[in-house]
Amino acid sequence: MKHEKNEVFEIRDYLIVNNYPQGLINILDDYFTNKAITLEEVQEMMTQDNFAKLVDNYQIRGAKRELTFREAMQCKNSI
Repeated sequence: MKHEKNEVFEIRDYLIVNNYPQGLINILDDYFTNKAITLEEVQEMMTQDNFAKLVDNYQIRGAKRELTFREAMQCKNSI
């Protein structure tokens, strides 16, 4: 389980570094980390004609997660 969580954070880091839309990152956070959105909801969104707009405007539902160690270090180094 711990290895799986690290993989999720590595994917998230990749998405951030490569400038993926924040809405997509929020959806994945809610799906993998917060368990606040279901796969069925994501699949239903994908069938919509305005999927890209839905992703761009998606607001995180679940609790804000804590920073990973890597993210905390990046914040510290950018000060």
